[in-house]
Amino acid sequence: MIAASVIVAAHDAESSIGAAIASALGQSLREIEVIVVDDASRDRTREVARARGEGDPRLRIIDLPQNGGPARARNAGIAAARGRFVAILDADDAFEPTRLETLIAHAEQTGADMVCDDLLLVDGDTGENLGPMFGPGGLPPTLDAAAFALADLPDPRAPRRGAGFLKPVVSRAFLERHGLAYPETMRFAEDYTFALACLLAGARWRIVSAPLYRYAVHSQSLTARHRAVDLEALRDADAAALARLPADCDPGTREALVLHHAGARRRAAWARFVEDYKAGSLGGAVRAACADADTLRHVAGQCLAHLRERGMPRRPGAPAGAGR
Repeated sequence: MIAASVIVAAHDAESSIGAAIASALGQSLREIEVIVVDDASRDRTREVARARGEGDPRLRIIDLPQNGGPARARNAGIAAARGRFVAILDADDAFEPTRLETLIAHAEQTGADMVCDDLLLVDGDTGENLGPMFGPGGLPPTLDAAAFALADLPDPRAPRRGAGFLKPVVSRAFLERHGLAYPETMRFAEDYTFALACLLAGARWRIVSAPLYRYAVHSQSLTARHRAVDLEALRDADAAALARLPADCDPGTREALVLHHAGARRRAAWARFVEDYKAGSLGGAVRAACADADTLRHVAGQCLAHLRERGMPRRPGAPAGAGR
């Protein structure tokens, strides 16, 4: 019986896909399959993947004709999976050799539907270990929906730490029983939205504190600004999750989701304000800022902070010296 199906969604990943596949096929748990879903790559991702798994019948490759994003690719892999558990592996990341054996053993011992570990941050350019994302004592032994949502709130002191980054191994029977899948309209925070849906459906999530997932951090990803449309999708997903909560929902869960939604709403408004301002759509920027009193306070505060640090963002066509 196949214990785990490793799903690797890949798009233009020829430089890293070989190492990702090697780390999956090299697991101490041998009863696995590795499903690479090529999301309409334009480079040699398919060829590199096939070459890396040559001679190993545990590797399968699914080719998607059109790029649909990581959520759609993962859903295609899960639909083809035969393992008792599903494990997501990003194409530029890697597993430590004992990861699946450790996590699945813990899931079976505790009766968990989901189980994860800490993330070992790795410099994506040099391969240098940067240390665990959470570290000793940073993760509780269990997570429920409230704790998960609160642990995903942005912390300016630790911009690369959040529960939404975690990569749980999930019971495939649980997913099928509740009809759960990744949200295919999202290309950002789809991991968070998927995991939250599992928890709200009653999943029991257990945690192993060891960092057994090697998470690549690229230099540009530390400063990249998320697009307004992506943050708006997260805002809307949070609103939908709140709307689906039963009337007798635990107050702590509702409060945590309200806080997460408020944070997503503020971030989306600021991103929309900046994008519209830079595009010369001052009316759109004003509408984004004035959506409600909380949003206006947040956007005003961000503007003041930006002015103190760098001055006004420069609009297209504006003369030099008129802001950046």
